[in-house]
Amino acid sequence: MDGKRMIGRRTTWLAVILGVMGLVIGTKFPEFNSSLTGGSWYKMAEKALTSKTVVFFVPIVAVLPYGDVWIGEKTSGFLRFYVTRKGKKEYTADRLFTTILSSCFAWTSAIAVTLLFYFALFYPMEVKSEWKWVMLLPLLQSAARLLLVAAVLADLSGIMAVVSGSVYMAYGIPFAGYYLLTILHERYLESVYVIDPQSWIKGAGDWGKDSMGIWLFLILLVFLTAALYGGLLYGRCREL
Repeated sequence: MDGKRMIGRRTTWLAVILGVMGLVIGTKFPEFNSSLTGGSWYKMAEKALTSKTVVFFVPIVAVLPYGDVWIGEKTSGFLRFYVTRKGKKEYTADRLFTTILSSCFAWTSAIAVTLLFYFALFYPMEVKSEWKWVMLLPLLQSAARLLLVAAVLADLSGIMAVVSGSVYMAYGIPFAGYYLLTILHERYLESVYVIDPQSWIKGAGDWGKDSMGIWLFLILLVFLTAALYGGLLYGRCREL
């Protein structure tokens, strides 16, 4: 059990590092021959969140921490021990929330580290200007949408782990599905933005007043994938 937890911690921090790399690579840095405009430190991170580089990293970081947790615990025999000791419902709830939260934790940590780094590096170079917390709202909204997409991908990874029993399927299917939808949108169904994960993260398209539609859509998608994942976990536990 300790070995599995150690592996989980290592893959989670690897996911955080990859997330930071994606954000830094996806950042369009300004010219440094003059003072920067006020708020440059967080505006760079805001734009990086919707860059092609970060969009590429989203499924990798999302599934890496605990996407294949079912396979590892079943193979090691820890699954039977846990279910016998704690019960099927507790195991299902624990693994469901762990999978989702670890994915969100990885991206949240990556965003926080990047923001702190940009603040320390670029804020002293900025022209002093009035600043209010509301200015961070676009960045927070983009981050929240990214986290919801990451949660969906983490659930999908867990689903494939339970259904296939293959680590390759657990990691590969969310990545392949994510990019299949992106390619379908970009090449064949440009007007159907509702199928495009990149549009979900960017909030692109007509989602109604105040873009409420995108939030309802993503939250519903998280609940649906979580319900399916939880149902599969519980069903497999009953077979033990």
